[in-house]
Amino acid sequence: MMLLAHVDDMLVGGENISEVMSFLAELRSQFRVREMGEPTMFLGINLTVNRAENMIHLSQTTFIDKLLLKYGEYVGDVVATPMIVDKHAAEDQGGKTDRPYRGLVASLLYLSVNMHTRPDISFAVSVLTRAMEDPTVGDWVRAVRVLAYLKGTREVGVPLGGGVEGVWQEQVERGGAQVL
Repeated sequence: MMLLAHVDDMLVGGENISEVMSFLAELRSQFRVREMGEPTMFLGINLTVNRAENMIHLSQTTFIDKLLLKYGEYVGDVVATPMIVDKHAAEDQGGKTDRPYRGLVASLLYLSVNMHTRPDISFAVSVLTRAMEDPTVGDWVRAVRVLAYLKGTREVGVPLGGGVEGVWQEQVERGGAQVL
């Protein structure tokens, strides 16, 4: 059996349903419990349960959608990778920027590092954090590229359980972007 708890939010699950039900009965005898059925979100993380494959898929589609609403005016077409690895592309493109760089990078950092649901952008975001003090137009362009990548791979996340070999690459390919 597994119990995930944070303040007053709790998920309970396990392979033995009678054990889970017994635990819930004990909780109900001690506390006021509101059962909400099959979980779809927990602490801002979207949960997709696939019982047939014994898998739970964790993603942050809702958070990415909010980022796209907030910064979408700056995002163009979907791109296949979160970062270009080219020394000429990495050169500065102009002077300082007045765009909301710190806010965007902080949100990307939350998505990639704090919640661990998007390890595919972790390196690009770590590079972006180097410019938090004094971002340039080139830094802004690189940050928006990560958001354009997320636009095409919104539903990619972390699979737990089941046979997860190759699932990550399949998700990225299905997400609208091509893996290069």
